[in-house]
Amino acid sequence: MSDIPGAIALAISIAAFGFSLLSYVLQRAKDRRDLFLNLHRTLIEPELQEGRRRLHVLDESRLGTIQDEDLDGYQQINRSLAMFDVFAMYVNRRYISEELALEEWGDVLARTWTKAEPFIEARYERSGHRPWPHLRALGPRAVAWAASRGTSI
Repeated sequence: MSDIPGAIALAISIAAFGFSLLSYVLQRAKDRRDLFLNLHRTLIEPELQEGRRRLHVLDESRLGTIQDEDLDGYQQINRSLAMFDVFAMYVNRRYISEELALEEWGDVLARTWTKAEPFIEARYERSGHRPWPHLRALGPRAVAWAASRGTSI
């Protein structure tokens, strides 16, 4: 008889722990969705789209001189790549599912990476600094992902 109150207290404690755990899991999933949605909204901003467009039309012969010839364009490209680096960091740290990231942004990221890699190398040759480590890690995976789907880059 004296064990009944203890058993009830234990059952209530276990139930409370279960609800806390469920709440944590659901909140974490919601936070990850919100993070992805916020990054998505940022990546579709006109200035970032313009930076990607400028990168795509950039003649490779101008890679080493664009900073001097077109500072605004250079800065837009840099901002676009820097934001993709943040996006890639969140993917690499698993804050965002790589599968989801590639499903939504894989083709754009793969096309951007093919133009970004020479841009980054030209920047390195000029300044001695090779930025965007997370993008440099995710970019080739995006290219492989796109190729596996038959996407032409």
